Amino acid sequence: MRVDRHDLLYRGLVWAAPLTRNRVSGRMWDRAWARLSSRIDVTRRVSMRLHGREAIINVGNPYPAFARRWPSYNMPLVAVVNEVGRVLQRPVTLVDVGAAIGDTVLLVRERCPGVMGAVHCVEGDPEFLEILRANTAGLAEVYVHAGMVAEAQLDVPTLVRTHAGTASPQGSESRRATTLDLLLAGTEPIDIVKIDTDGFDGRVLAGADAILGEARPVVVFEWHPKLCLATDTPWTLAFDTLVAHGYRTAVWFTKFGTFDHIGELGDRTSLATLAALCLEDLGPAPDWHYDVVALPSESTISGNDLVDAVSKLGGCRGRR
Repeated sequence: MRVDRHDLLYRGLVWAAPLTRNRVSGRMWDRAWARLSSRIDVTRRVSMRLHGREAIINVGNPYPAFARRWPSYNMPLVAVVNEVGRVLQRPVTLVDVGAAIGDTVLLVRERCPGVMGAVHCVEGDPEFLEILRANTAGLAEVYVHAGMVAEAQLDVPTLVRTHAGTASPQGSESRRATTLDLLLAGTEPIDIVKIDTDGFDGRVLAGADAILGEARPVVVFEWHPKLCLATDTPWTLAFDTLVAHGYRTAVWFTKFGTFDHIGELGDRTSLATLAALCLEDLGPAPDWHYDVVALPSESTISGNDLVDAVSKLGGCRGRR
C-alpha cells in the first residue's frame, strides 16, 4: 500500500491526539486536522492498529483520533453492553446500524471480553461496507447486512459524506430502503440496538416496531437535531417512537461520551431546550449533539447503574 505525505500526516495526528490536553495544543491539532481534511484523497486507505486488531482505515476518518483524544468516547455503549451482559448472564446480541468501517465491533470485542455474542452490522455506504467486511473478516460472530433502513420499504435519499468518518442520507438521488424489522426478521434475541446514522436515527427506530415491542432491547442512538433537519427527520421522532413502546428512562451523554443527565423520554419541554442548544450552536463545543441510552420500563438496569459503569470505564460524571 503506497504511503504519501497525507497518510503520514494522518497517522501523526492520530498518534498526537492524546497530547491535546490544553487549549493551545488542542487548537494546533484542530488546525492541522482541518488542513488535512481539506486536502486528502478520500479514496486513500491506511492500515493501523485499532482496538487490538489490525484494521483498514480510510484516510481522514476521525474515529481513531477521537478515541485517543477523548477516553470517554463511546464508553456509554461499552457500559451498556457490560451491564446487559451482567443482567442476562449470557452473551448479548448487538445490532449496529450505521456500522461504518466496523469500529464499534472492534471496540466492544476489546472492551467487553466474554460478553459479546452475535453482532449484526448494517451499513449502506459502499466504501464503508467494503472496509467493514475487511475489518471483520474471520470474526464468526459478526454478520454484515448491506443496505439502508427506514420507517418503511420506500425510497430514501442516497448517502453523502458529512466528513470522512460518516455518511448521511442527504443525497440528490434515491435508493430503496427496508425496515430493521424486515432486515433482521428471525434474529433472536436482540438485546441492544445501537444507531448512528447522522440524523436518520428516528426513522430507523420507526421501522423497528416488532423489535422494540417484542425483544425490548436497550437502545443507544445519536441525537443530532441539525442533521435531523437535514435528513427531513423530526427531531422528536426517536423519542415518540420509544415512548409509544413503553420506554421511559433516557440517560444522556455528550458527544464526547461524558454523562450529562438522566431524564424522561417523554419530557418535551426539556427536549425543546436541548434542541435549541444544538440548533443555535450554544453548546460547549462546535457541532453539539448527544448520545442517548433508552431503557424499557421493565428494565432492571437503572440510569444510575449506567452512570456508575461509565464512570468506572473512565467517563466523566456530571449531574444526575
